[in-house]
Amino acid sequence: MSFQYAQFNGPNLERLFRTWHQILGWYEDETEDFPYWYLERTNIGHLALAVYQRNGIAVQEFSCLKGKDAEDSPGRADLYMKVPMGRSGSRPLELNIEAKQQWCSVAFNENSKAALATYLSRAEKDCRNLKDKAWRADLGAGIVFLLPYSKSVPTDRKDIRKQLKHFTVAVSNESKKLGASFASFHYPALDNLLEISKNFAEHGWCPGIAVIGKFVK
Repeated sequence: MSFQYAQFNGPNLERLFRTWHQILGWYEDETEDFPYWYLERTNIGHLALAVYQRNGIAVQEFSCLKGKDAEDSPGRADLYMKVPMGRSGSRPLELNIEAKQQWCSVAFNENSKAALATYLSRAEKDCRNLKDKAWRADLGAGIVFLLPYSKSVPTDRKDIRKQLKHFTVAVSNESKKLGASFASFHYPALDNLLEISKNFAEHGWCPGIAVIGKFVK
């Protein structure tokens, strides 16, 4: 179950996130490291790379106007993307992305649910506050990079599969309750996960990443 995707409403981004998953997998193979447990900017960069891999256009961290009415002020937007949707002759999808990153328990407990709700709401609000005209897309998406974490590193394959399946189902269900549009999950191949986890055991266990997004107009 190295890649999972759940679509709830709006444009289907499964092709884009499948490419994102492949990029993360390549990084893990080449570096024996988890590519997603660094800062938010790193994860935005990986998503932008997936856009380019799908022959799209991505612009990160561009200057723009943010805020409401008289409170408008200069700021930076996280990501603009223009990505083909895979149908011949179809119009590419343009999106303004505002992102947040949050760690949570791999058990996805009540605190994790509350954190997801808070950060998804903040990302959505940031997306609505974009005032830029040059890079203004018809549709926006507030997204949360959600990083499951545990202090202990499991070694039993059956237990790992059980924990990751629970995390995927729990996050998908909670995301749908929150009105999210999609949820995408990347987990390393199991052999890679065990090897990299062993090498970085002193830092705890971060077995994958989820991206939860909500479209806004």
